[in-house]
Amino acid sequence: MKRFLLLFLSLITLLPVVAQNQKDPLPTKVDQEKELDNTIVEVRAAYPGGDAAIFQHVAKNLKYPKIAIEQEVQGVVVLRFEVKKDGTIGRINVIRGISKECDQAACDVVKTLTRFTPARLQGEPVAVWISLPIRFQL
Repeated sequence: MKRFLLLFLSLITLLPVVAQNQKDPLPTKVDQEKELDNTIVEVRAAYPGGDAAIFQHVAKNLKYPKIAIEQEVQGVVVLRFEVKKDGTIGRINVIRGISKECDQAACDVVKTLTRFTPARLQGEPVAVWISLPIRFQL
């Protein structure tokens, strides 16, 4: 019984060490099917003018839906969108929405973003995902 207890305690003590060593490192091979986050590539996708230019574009081009204004809908829509290997916008997912109309308006404005400089992994362009919060405020 003592040996079993000692063995059990030893395994519990070593488990966090083994788990730490099994973390996913940076991707070593460009895998076209894998969805990469923009933060885990060697060179991130970049918008001309940087993040400030993205927010400026959104502020200038976002169309607040009339029904949302009438119903006084306010809040933050969080989108996750794909920047493809050629720098264009691909798929768009609503991570957190506030209304059907505001969610669609946020997606529509992201579709109007100009071409990004693509992300790179091992010198090759790769598709990545970027999260973007868009505030609707009256």
